[in-house]
Amino acid sequence: EKAIAALSAFCMYTAALAMNGMTEAFVYGIAQSGDEVGKLSFAHACVGGIFALIAPPLVKSRGTVGLVLANTISMAQRSIYSIYFATMFFSSEQGCISNSQNNGQIAQARGKDQKQVMQNLTRLL
Repeated sequence: EKAIAALSAFCMYTAALAMNGMTEAFVYGIAQSGDEVGKLSFAHACVGGIFALIAPPLVKSRGTVGLVLANTISMAQRSIYSIYFATMFFSSEQGCISNSQNNGQIAQARGKDQKQVMQNLTRLL
């Protein structure tokens, strides 16, 4: 019965982990300054502190399920911050892609990135 509860909790953790991975990958992709990355790192430190506070009592009261629950809460908190960061990005002028000049610059940058990826793959093969 404990194994079933732990596996069930782990399924929820896996979903939170996947959501966190997607949201953080996006945020690290759009973070443009050291200040933005610093804010993200500070948020991660805060989440780590919260984890350090909630994990021991949860493990004491619920064992393995408590540890998985504490990790799930941490991943959810990180995702929430990443979604907040992305929302702020898209509500700012730098996140708004409305004119054709920006669209052209983005297309040109994507073309360069794709060319670089193909060159790197060719070297590996």
